[in-house]
Amino acid sequence: MMAVDRGLAVLCIVVFLGLTTLAGRFRFPRVSTVATSAIVAGLVAARISYVAAHWASYVEAPLSIFAVWQGASPPSPASLVLPRC
Repeated sequence: MMAVDRGLAVLCIVVFLGLTTLAGRFRFPRVSTVATSAIVAGLVAARISYVAAHWASYVEAPLSIFAVWQGASPPSPASLVLPRC
């Protein structure tokens, strides 16, 4: 089962992408592309910050860095890029 905080984060991302898709269809054509890029950049920044904060766990198995389901991010670096609901 998904934790409440992760569920809310997923919900916020889905709502954000849905609203920007609607805005892109009706008024601003580039906003959907920019929003998707911002989400991807935010998720990459979140993973990098998580790995940097827990580097000792990844020294022995560096390929586990790509196991994104194993951890989230501390809010500081990701909050600069990810949208807020």
